[in-house]
Amino acid sequence: MKKILLLFSLFITTISLAQNQPVLHNATFDDIPKSSGSDCTCAGWINKDIADQGEDSTTSGSSVLKFDDLESDGMYQEIAVEANSNYTVNFSYIFSDIPTTTTNLEIYILKGSGYESGYTPLYNPPLTADQNDLGYRTVADVETAGNQLATSLIVPPTHESATIATLSFDTGAETSIAIFVRAVGPTATHGDPGNDKGWMNGNSEIRIDNISLINNGLSVSYTPNQPVLHNATFDDIPKSSGSDCTCAGWINKDIADQGEDSTTSGSSVLKFDDLESDGMYQEIAVEANSNYTVNFSYIFSDIPTTTTNLEIYILKGSGYESGYTPLYNPPLTADQNDLGYRTVADVETAGNQLATSLIVPPTHESATIATLSFDTGAETSIAIFVRAVGPTATHGDPGNDKGWMNGNSEIRIDNISLINNGYSNNIWTGTSADWESTGNWSLETLPTEYNRIIIGNTANQPIIGATTGVKAYNLNIDSGSGGSLNITSGGSLIVEDVAYGDITYNRAVTGSASKAQAWHLVSSPFTNETIEDLRTNNAFATSDNVANRIGIADYNNTDEDWDYLLDNATGSLVNGKGYSTRLAAAGNITFIGAVGVADVPVSVTKN
Repeated sequence: MKKILLLFSLFITTISLAQNQPVLHNATFDDIPKSSGSDCTCAGWINKDIADQGEDSTTSGSSVLKFDDLESDGMYQEIAVEANSNYTVNFSYIFSDIPTTTTNLEIYILKGSGYESGYTPLYNPPLTADQNDLGYRTVADVETAGNQLATSLIVPPTHESATIATLSFDTGAETSIAIFVRAVGPTATHGDPGNDKGWMNGNSEIRIDNISLINNGLSVSYTPNQPVLHNATFDDIPKSSGSDCTCAGWINKDIADQGEDSTTSGSSVLKFDDLESDGMYQEIAVEANSNYTVNFSYIFSDIPTTTTNLEIYILKGSGYESGYTPLYNPPLTADQNDLGYRTVADVETAGNQLATSLIVPPTHESATIATLSFDTGAETSIAIFVRAVGPTATHGDPGNDKGWMNGNSEIRIDNISLINNGYSNNIWTGTSADWESTGNWSLETLPTEYNRIIIGNTANQPIIGATTGVKAYNLNIDSGSGGSLNITSGGSLIVEDVAYGDITYNRAVTGSASKAQAWHLVSSPFTNETIEDLRTNNAFATSDNVANRIGIADYNNTDEDWDYLLDNATGSLVNGKGYSTRLAAAGNITFIGAVGVADVPVSVTKN
């Protein structure tokens, strides 16, 4: 139901913390000195009460965490999060000794409210992280459904190549979570009943790397539609007309040579060859005014190299060739020419781009995850374009009609995903206090009913002006760190879904000596407004006849008369109830508080 804050009436919802990204310690499992009680140098992901500690190892020169065969291995870390927000966790994993039927991988996102009674998480970095007596101390607590925000089971793939695990979840009321990943046998008892942790690893090694945790912003009540991405794992399919290989469906030969199909540890991948102008391209239908995240895994071979970078482009559908209509074809019917973008110049035009990212060669030949988030704005179609380029300003060989070239390295790409996180976040930047200035917003457009508004502690806090009507999908004010929102008398706010934080709402009233004009019937727009706050924030008139009586009155329906409050009155204002008020002088009557989350029924009786 649509919720409204307008003049003295408020029928909206609540407000949260401004969108901060979580702190995840040692996400790449770099070797660090052993901490007390740890088995290896991969400290910081340890909870020895519920799992043995995984070992540190390497894959193609990159540090990883390894779950050994026939051990009860797991990894665990507690993390501070924002309530009522959507998060996505990603990591890369490799199963060795394939095929195996005796080992699965389980991911748990655990509630901080499920921690041991009285436990306070410290969110310690690796060198000071504890290994025992953490928030979860028994496998039974981990496996209790009521303690879980989300879970995922990963079964062994048919290859030994890196794959990306992705799991999205909403925090609800939680401000702390634990991420726990373990290797388990497939039986109902999770393996060896003699093991006090109740489960065991099977006959395989599993290597984990590149963990990320992304705060996508305030949760939404609706379910976003997820985009259709063709051949995201580059499985071999028959060649289509004009294609060079069997990796069709990511081809635009007007702006790039087609990458070759190849394999990495048995998994099909797309390969950009050395000294070729390779790229991959696909057009995708998306929802407007929404936030998306694209992920894929990549490997640079022949490291180190200084002549090849990887560029990611998210291109606007509004930048397509004039008159072009995207077909969003699956691979077998995909065209290779005359697509939406037909020149490198159009790709490189900043006005055609929603987001770009440059990936420089890592110092290892292990799989790494590329992550890029973007907002669609008014676009309902995008193109994803990834290319290998030389680092020079002209992108390599000037004799190449595409204007760029790959260097002396091979790059292998796999496991592309595109996630719709819901309506876009429009973050207040606070260059000035003017809500109506587009320069004060991260999207460089004024918030709409399709935005999740985020207000943190900035140099200038926003003011909704007297003639401004604001709409938003939801609202997120970090009141705890100094974020605020002030609504001038005459301004209005409509929030479609939920809101969190404190708002100051003002309404101009008269101070006339005429009682008929000086008294105003008002109702608090907030759930937590008290009589004490109302007295503190406003100067009410005082009585000439009764000592200590002030200009706030509650109507007594039984006596059919007003009960006037005293200057030491306390208690909460009843939501939706009208109070008669009179200020000592003309000015604003001010309310400060949190927006309610539900409609407020008010009973009216007549004697």
